Amino acid sequence: MTEFQPCWLRSLPEEHKGTAAALAININPSNAPNQSRSKAEEPVELAVKTSKMWNKNGVELSVSFIDTPDAELRTRILSHMNAWSEYCNEDSVWKPPRAVAYYGGPPNNWSKEKTEQNVLTPLVIKDIHSTANTDSHSIMCYFVPPEIMKEGAPTVPGGNDIDVIDQNFAAQVYPKTSPIPAFDALDRNPATVEIAASDDHLYQLHRTGEIWKYTGTPMGWELLDNNPNTIQIVADGSNLYQRHKNGKIWIYTGTPLTGWQMLDNNAATANIVVSSGHLYQLHNTGKIWVYTGTPLTGWQTLDKNTDTVQIAAHQDGLYQRHKSGKVWIYTGTPLTGWQMLDNNPATVDIVVVGSHLYQLHSTGKIWVYIGTPMTGWKMLDDNPATVQIAADGDTLYQRHNSGRIWVYTGTPMTGWRQLDGNPATQKIIASGGHLYQMHNDGSVFVYRSAGGSV
Repeated sequence: MTEFQPCWLRSLPEEHKGTAAALAININPSNAPNQSRSKAEEPVELAVKTSKMWNKNGVELSVSFIDTPDAELRTRILSHMNAWSEYCNEDSVWKPPRAVAYYGGPPNNWSKEKTEQNVLTPLVIKDIHSTANTDSHSIMCYFVPPEIMKEGAPTVPGGNDIDVIDQNFAAQVYPKTSPIPAFDALDRNPATVEIAASDDHLYQLHRTGEIWKYTGTPMGWELLDNNPNTIQIVADGSNLYQRHKNGKIWIYTGTPLTGWQMLDNNAATANIVVSSGHLYQLHNTGKIWVYTGTPLTGWQTLDKNTDTVQIAAHQDGLYQRHKSGKVWIYTGTPLTGWQMLDNNPATVDIVVVGSHLYQLHSTGKIWVYIGTPMTGWKMLDDNPATVQIAADGDTLYQRHNSGRIWVYTGTPMTGWRQLDGNPATQKIIASGGHLYQMHNDGSVFVYRSAGGSV
């Protein structure tokens, strides 16, 4: 006949109740008995009247066995209690059965024990060497599907490439490796909304219309103009231009604040571009004009296509992009002298420097023109995170929507080296061998490479 060992609730021995009550008050002062009673309470009565509330900062519970059952039985008992495993604590974000099922399938094919060890077992921070903050994009971080985590748990996308935090962490662990080169702050003004550069000249535009020139010393800037109508600045060598919201175009003649000459006054002007002494303007009607040298009247029409949404220029080359994605180069004859180089509706930006013409697609693909219209384009990268490209000389850069900045090292698709990874980065520009970035708080930085060049 099978014998059963019944379970019963055990009560605290009388001689320990006073000690237990004092401990309860020490854990949480709110456990103290009502002090309005007139007569002193005996230890036993104190224990009866004392509350049993946990510490307000939270607690960690544990369980002990008064006998010595084997390990398998202890594990089974704790599992059925549904309270004492590490997966059942208040801070746990896992759904253990789903995690075991997920990692037990391809491509991992892990056993339950391996999943518990690699994924479900919390790390003891004091026993590991780690970064100050968790990097869920690290290449060392597993991708964790949301369905194996509790609702409201943080997303863990994992990483498919070595990011800045990985590199800096590796530099700490392996001293032979230096952190990636840094960016030096040149200004920290929340009013900054745009930066422009040419050769060694750097300018910034404030939302108030103020235009400042960098003097060469970090935080050292000279005020050149203060007009609330200014909405764009462009630079070409030592020449600086500004466009007002009413369409007026001005050139800086050398005297701060007063030294500006008006070159045009057309309310249709939507953009200005300058390169190698050539000044162009694009109207909101699609018309393209070039400045011939006489203020106000000295403008020649080069094209008038209502589909034109962007113009780009470098040296003597002029290009335009249509809203349909078509890319054209100017061959020298006004209005009729345009040759189509590509016709892709995904094209959202073109950048030209020297003999290099690049285009960026809405999918993040980056292409370079290699000389044959329509078919002569080589893909350099295909990353959906790419939102901007910039170029200087033979150097090409890209910016991701995460703020990461990359430089092209010469091998299509794989030949990109990360320079920075700051989510605040909003814009990059390159000129004169310098790479600048502007943050969403108005801060301006210049790239400092290990050897003086990218």
